[in-house]
Amino acid sequence: MRLYYLIILLVSFSSVFATEIDLSNKNLTYEGKKMSYFEDKDSSYTINKIKELNNKSFTKQEKEVFLRFFTDSTYWFKFDALNKTNNNLKRYFVFDTPWIDSINIYIYDNQNRLTTYKLGTLLPFKERSMKINLLNQAHNFSKGKSTVYLQIKTRDPFIVPFSILSEKNFYKKIMNMDLIVISTYSIVFAIFIFNILIFIIARYKPYFYYSLYLLSYLLMSLSYDSHTFKYIFYDYPNIQNWMQSLTILFYLVFSLLFAKSFLELKDNFPKINTYTNYILIGHIGICILASILGYKYTIFYASCITPLFSIYMLFLGVYSYLKGNKKAVFFTLATIFGCTGAFLTASIAASMIDYNWYLFKGVDIGVSIDSILFSIALAYRYTSLNLILENTKKEVTLLNKNLEKKVEERTKELDIQVKNKTVLLKELSHRIKNNLQIISALLSMDKDKLENEKDKDILDENIKRIKSISILYENFLEIKNPNKIELKKYIEKIISEIKNSYSSLDIQYDLDIHKILLNQNSLIPIGLVMNELILNSVKYAFKQTPNPKISIYFSKDDKNINFMYKDNGIGANIDEVESGFGFSLMKTLISFQLNGKLDCKNNDGLEYKIILPADS
Repeated sequence: MRLYYLIILLVSFSSVFATEIDLSNKNLTYEGKKMSYFEDKDSSYTINKIKELNNKSFTKQEKEVFLRFFTDSTYWFKFDALNKTNNNLKRYFVFDTPWIDSINIYIYDNQNRLTTYKLGTLLPFKERSMKINLLNQAHNFSKGKSTVYLQIKTRDPFIVPFSILSEKNFYKKIMNMDLIVISTYSIVFAIFIFNILIFIIARYKPYFYYSLYLLSYLLMSLSYDSHTFKYIFYDYPNIQNWMQSLTILFYLVFSLLFAKSFLELKDNFPKINTYTNYILIGHIGICILASILGYKYTIFYASCITPLFSIYMLFLGVYSYLKGNKKAVFFTLATIFGCTGAFLTASIAASMIDYNWYLFKGVDIGVSIDSILFSIALAYRYTSLNLILENTKKEVTLLNKNLEKKVEERTKELDIQVKNKTVLLKELSHRIKNNLQIISALLSMDKDKLENEKDKDILDENIKRIKSISILYENFLEIKNPNKIELKKYIEKIISEIKNSYSSLDIQYDLDIHKILLNQNSLIPIGLVMNELILNSVKYAFKQTPNPKISIYFSKDDKNINFMYKDNGIGANIDEVESGFGFSLMKTLISFQLNGKLDCKNNDGLEYKIILPADS
């Protein structure tokens, strides 16, 4: 009986310290516990030096999967592979983590013959035996025992889920993995297409940011699972490595942008929104700095910051809900799944919990669930907004009807007021016109009593000045818009009146007047100036001129109204002209009432140039 227990004890003891892998074994387990390892801290050991080490230099591995978070060391793994058949056995070295930089495989058969293989993401994709995303290498093991050394170094989290599989079992493993991976990608991609189409139709911003969030996740997952290496960057391993880290960082950016948009932080919680903006800016700055320092720092930062971002998004959801944003309940629930998945993946990468492939894919499974919940949240929010919009439309319609009624009533009141004011204005216009005619008649009567011709001329000039004002009231103040009177028609009326008074002179008038609309306050002084200029020419310029001619030119640009008056008379002494009453009257009207400039000179007759502001 004691012998029986002793045998059982020896078998158990030998199995604990066994470093031998039976190649006939058909299970899919990891082989970590059957290996021992040696840490090469300065990466200086070669295979020959490692081979010289005794077994005591190696440490027995206690777990199925060897885990270290980040390390600069190179690790050497040693185990024996036993082929109990009489034939060669084809087996695959399989590493479930697809991002390991460098794997050197050294195999000594029972005759001490060495076979060497190189693997890793620093080599082109074609170097692996089976062209899939998992790192793998096929080898034909000779009969008997072979000793295997694995030399592994990577800048990424040091996770070595290693197994030796037959081709059949390898395919079985791939199918089991692909079932989860394809399901995840299919769900997320379908939701991405659905949401981007809704955004195109509805133009609702949260759908846009959510679509970017899903797209960034797909790119991240495809990158760190090496699917982009297989289909796109197969000859560019360095680009593939950078894709693994940068897509994680972009994913985090779009995660926060979606959270900001969905929870409406800018409107609901301005202070939290400001803090979130600072986090985003700081994150982008660190990303740029880490990228400059190198890939090692970038992937380290990406691995450390991912769970922190997940926790912060969970905080945003809980905070929004507690502050009364009921729509945040779906966001919070979805974030819990995403956060849990990210935490499990990060915990395995940080060697906090034992490796399990399904737990390690927690971030993918979590995102699949949270993408469904986020879609429900968006649909709920969009429906709520539509209900609010419909109610608002009804309220606006009712307000419009009330407003239209009030506007109609007010318009009737204003129409009555306008009609009353129009009648008043017409009555006022007639009274002014009648008063001007009475004044002209009285002055004409006084003129007939005078015997001195000079006094008669002075009185006659004043009568014509009054007449130029009267013309405006007689012909233009009853039009629809008295603030837009055409200058040309007004000038023509003044000239027509003067022609009737001095028809014997047969003066030719050359008019070039652009279409200029002015108000009555500007037209009265312009009419007085025009009257003064023509009277001066009629009285003094044409005594010795056989074909008298007066040229009048008006134009307008963006800044000024340009007015030029010229006769072909005998000219005059400019000093005498400028000292006369007529010129003083014109200068007062032009300079002080119209804010313009007046200039006079001899140019084959007298020429006046007047510049007025365009807004006169």
